[in-house]
Amino acid sequence: TIPPQLSNLTGLQHLALYNNSLSGAVPPHLSNLTELKDLALDANSLSGTIPPQLSNLTGLQHLALYNNSLSGAVPPHLSNLTELKDLALDANSLSGTIPPQLSDLTGLKSLALDTNPLSGTIPPQFSNLVGLKLFSMYYSSLSGTIPSELSNLTGLDSLWLFRNSFSGTIPPQLSSLMGLNDLWLFRNRLSGTIPSQLSDLTNLRSLFLSQNSLSGTVPSQLSTLAKLVSVLLSQNSLAGTIPSQL
Repeated sequence: TIPPQLSNLTGLQHLALYNNSLSGAVPPHLSNLTELKDLALDANSLSGTIPPQLSNLTGLQHLALYNNSLSGAVPPHLSNLTELKDLALDANSLSGTIPPQLSDLTGLKSLALDTNPLSGTIPPQFSNLVGLKLFSMYYSSLSGTIPSELSNLTGLDSLWLFRNSFSGTIPPQLSSLMGLNDLWLFRNRLSGTIPSQLSDLTNLRSLFLSQNSLSGTVPSQLSTLAKLVSVLLSQNSLAGTIPSQL
């Protein structure tokens, strides 16, 4: 287990215990480490819930709890960590909905909540996270539509929403994400056509839309995406001809 006595090291700025075999709970007393900038407890066997007391670490810039066995909800009080740049809670057993309060973390560069049994929708308030480079929420139980408001995240490199239960159409507004390298929406319940506006994503390297219920034709405009390396459109209801330019 992580010894609670570590909380006595009140001048500590970096605590890295990742990739070990630590078990037990995340000690709430770590909230005493008010000078902490980096807390990395990932790749262990930690269990229990994420202590809401961690929200007292208001100088924290990097919080990595991924690849453990943490359960319960994502604490909305994490929104107090306004200096946070990276929040990695992926690969746990976290459940419930995604707290919209996380949209207050406007300095975030990376948000990873994937590989958890989270349900509900993506809060449209996440459009406030304009500094995001990585938005990773795959392999969960999220539903509803993909919010068109995500088009506000114009600095995104990677949008990973695959293996969920998203329905509705692919928002054509995503064409505003001009820096996007990866658009991975496969294995959902998306319907409608592939928006021709995706051809505006001139930095796109991978477009994964397979295993949905998409219909219509493959837009010929996609052939203008000179940086594309991988396109997966299998297991849909697409018709017509394959654009020769592809």
